Amino acid sequence: MKSIKLKKREKYLFVIVILVAIGIFMDIGYRYYQEKIGSIDEQIESRKVFLQKQNEKLSDKSVKARIEDAKNQLSIIDSRLLDGYNPHIALAQLQKILFETAGKLEIKIDTTQVKKTEDLVIYTKIPVEITFITSIDKLKDMLLKIELSKMMLTISDLKLNTDEKNSSKQIQVTMTVAGYIKKEGN
Repeated sequence: MKSIKLKKREKYLFVIVILVAIGIFMDIGYRYYQEKIGSIDEQIESRKVFLQKQNEKLSDKSVKARIEDAKNQLSIIDSRLLDGYNPHIALAQLQKILFETAGKLEIKIDTTQVKKTEDLVIYTKIPVEITFITSIDKLKDMLLKIELSKMMLTISDLKLNTDEKNSSKQIQVTMTVAGYIKKEGN
């Protein structure tokens, strides 16, 4: 390998070029580092502000008010549940409500069939299927009374059958009505 012979002036110029290049790279590195440090500082500052806002929200009286409202709503719902924790007692109460409601409307319930209970998060759903024959007007009144009952009742299934040959305005209704009880321990 041949060595390159440089004059003294060229050597100084070469050293100066290398020092300038190193200086430029150091400046670029320094600016990049400062930019990163600056963005980290900004992130830290923005997270501090976010945490302060969240802390204010948690200590805010409105949260306590919302918790109080939720407790009040839960107590209202609990007051509309069927009695006790026993599904059999609740089923008897539900059937009594349905027979009384139908009796007031002069509807005769032909059959009742107990359906399988469903476990919900803190409640148990107690469904019963009833079958009866009635007019549309009385059915509307029955549905309205179930919906407006002081107990929390829901209709999960409703089937209507008519006899096309029979011109009477009577329809056979099969509906599943459910009441709710609170699970024991909740």
